[in-house]
Amino acid sequence: MSDQAWLAQNPIDVSQFPVDVDVEGGSFFFREVTRESLARTAFLDGRTSFWTGESTARPARGISVPSDPPAMRLILHTGFCGSTLLASVLDQPGRALVLREPHVLAALAEQTRDEPSAEPLLWKACHLLSRRFSAHEAVVIKPTNWFNSLVSLIAVEPTSVHPVFLSSTSREYLTAAFRGGNERIGFLVRLAGHLAKRVPQGAALWQAAAASELEPLERAARIVLLARSLQHGLFSRAQRQGNWKADRWISFADLKDDLAGTAWKVSRLLELDLDRDALEQRCAELANRNAKSVGAAYSAERRRAEDEDVWSLHRGRFEAAQRWASEALADDAPGAGGSSAAMAGVAA
Repeated sequence: MSDQAWLAQNPIDVSQFPVDVDVEGGSFFFREVTRESLARTAFLDGRTSFWTGESTARPARGISVPSDPPAMRLILHTGFCGSTLLASVLDQPGRALVLREPHVLAALAEQTRDEPSAEPLLWKACHLLSRRFSAHEAVVIKPTNWFNSLVSLIAVEPTSVHPVFLSSTSREYLTAAFRGGNERIGFLVRLAGHLAKRVPQGAALWQAAAASELEPLERAARIVLLARSLQHGLFSRAQRQGNWKADRWISFADLKDDLAGTAWKVSRLLELDLDRDALEQRCAELANRNAKSVGAAYSAERRRAEDEDVWSLHRGRFEAAQRWASEALADDAPGAGGSSAAMAGVAA
C-alpha cells in the first residue's frame, strides 16, 4: 500500500499533534492533544508533557500541503526578547491559538544541514501545525530560535506567510544571557555554532569570537553577540526576499514600553481578528506573572535591579565584546531590517 493510500485510510485528525520528525527515516511523530493542553503549556518542546497516549509515526511522503493552504503566521525571535510574553498575550480562545516553540521545527533545523533538504518537510510541518481546532481560530507559530537557521525558506511563499521579527539591543541580550547563568550562555554558544555552519564566513566569525587568548567570560560575551548578529542577518535576508516592510521588526523595548499597543500592532501584522478589550485585559493579567513559568510571579522593578547588577558585574567584558562586535559584525542596529556583516555575501 502506498503512503498516500495508507494515510487516506488513516487520516490525521487535528488532535494528532506533530511532536517530532525523523528526516532520514521520512516520518513525523504525533501525540494526542487538546486545544487547552497546547495553550496552557509555556513551551511545546517536550520539557513538559502536554499530550496523552503513545507516539504514532506517520510517513512524511504521504502528507500533502493543500494548494491553497491557510496563512502561516510566525513570531520569529532571537530569544530572550519578550516573545513568550507576546505569544501569551495573543492567545485568545476562538480567535487565535499560539503554539510556543513546537519541538518538531527545532528537530527539523537540527537534522537538516542545508535548506534544499529541509524545504519539503518544513512546509509539511508548518501545515500540520497550522491546522485549526475551530474554523475561525487562526494558528500562530512561535518557533524556537534554533529554527532561525531555516528562516529564509519562509520567503519562498511570501504572500501566504505573515511574520514578525523580535529582537533586543546588544546590552539587553548580553544582560539576559548572563542573568540566565551557564545554562543560558551554553545554549547561545551552541546556537551560534549551529547558525555559523549555515552562513558564509560563519567559520571565520566563530574563530574570531572564540579566540583562545580571551578571558573565558569575554569569549562567552563575544559568542552571545555573534549568535544575535547571525540571527539578525538571517532575518534581514528573509525580509528582503519576502519583500516585507520594516514595521515587522519589533523590539523588546516596544514590548516593555507599551505591551498592549505593541501586541495589537502585531495582531494586525499577523492578520488576527482579536478582541482588543480582551487583549488589553490579558496584558494587565500578565503584568505581574512570569511568562516562562506558569504560576510564577514577576516584578519589573526587581528585573531591572537584577539587570543592573549583571551589567555592573560584567560591564568591562560586555563593553569589550560590544566594541569587537561593532567592528567584526557591524551589527549595532537590529531594527528596520538592517543587515549584518555576518551575512555578507549571502545572495538576496
